[in-house]
Amino acid sequence: MDDVKHMNQMILYSKCVTIRDAQIEEKRNMMIESEEESRRLDLMMEIERLKAIENYELAEAQRAEERKRGAAVLAQQIEMREGERVREEELRAREREHMLREVERLKEEERKQQVRKKLVADTMMEEVAVANAEQIKRKEVMKEREKAEDARILDYIRQRDKRQQELAMEKERIAKEKELETARLRAQQEKAADKQAEEDELRARRYQEAKEREWRSKELEAKDKEAAIMKDLAVAREAQKAAKIRQLADVARVEQLEFQRVIEASREKENSERQQAEAQVEASMQYKEELLAQVAANEQRRLREQQEKLEEGRRILDDAAREKARLQAIKEKKLKELERAGVPAKYRAELEKKKVGGW
Repeated sequence: MDDVKHMNQMILYSKCVTIRDAQIEEKRNMMIESEEESRRLDLMMEIERLKAIENYELAEAQRAEERKRGAAVLAQQIEMREGERVREEELRAREREHMLREVERLKEEERKQQVRKKLVADTMMEEVAVANAEQIKRKEVMKEREKAEDARILDYIRQRDKRQQELAMEKERIAKEKELETARLRAQQEKAADKQAEEDELRARRYQEAKEREWRSKELEAKDKEAAIMKDLAVAREAQKAAKIRQLADVARVEQLEFQRVIEASREKENSERQQAEAQVEASMQYKEELLAQVAANEQRRLREQQEKLEEGRRILDDAAREKARLQAIKEKKLKELERAGVPAKYRAELEKKKVGGW
């Protein structure tokens, strides 16, 4: 609007000076008006010119002040944007540093978890090794007991064979004695046929029969005793086998229960550690996603603000260009009006030189 006013003032001035020239020319042609009137008109026109110049200079000063204020505002905006850029860059740097620390922490946690798993596996292997060693030791003890039992049985068999051999020798001795006694009695029978010989033979027969009954009784008793011993031994062996089987079953059951307990405890511990690790990984991933989302949001906001500022700058430039074009059109229109009004070119020159729009 200031440019339009100034151009109107310049047009007014041009028209005025044109009128003045026409009046001078008229006075010069007609020579009817006095010089006093000419000086008065000249003074009035000069005053108008000075006022127009003063108004123009005032408008130019105002536009210069506005440009100065605009430059200051623009510099302030540039400084603010630079500060925001620096702060955003620092924030992104801190976020990157935090993410790197978080990645290192996750790697360290994974390494510690691997170490814990290895320790658990080593402990389980040691426990299994100890259990195997104890089982081997128990088997060796049972084997030694079986060897001792077999040695006792072998000794019993040797003693039994010895007793049977002694019984056989005793039977053989008794048989020989019986044969000798029979021969003796036969000889006596041949030598003596009297009653005394018969009585002796009867006594000898009775003695022999008593000996045989005693021998048969001893043999039967020995057989019964041996059968009882063998029966007791068989019962003891069966009871020992059953006890050994029960003991081995109990040991195996205890070992199985202990092994299951160790496996279950290890499985529970591993599950707990896995759940904790998964929870930590999930929390870290969620935190990482939140950080990335925040960084992306900040970047989008920065780009959006930058785009808005660019669009605002383009709007300002477009508005300024339109304003300049409008003022230029007004200027051209005013110049044509002056030209049509017959204003000389020398009075239109100042308006033609004037730059509109502050550019």
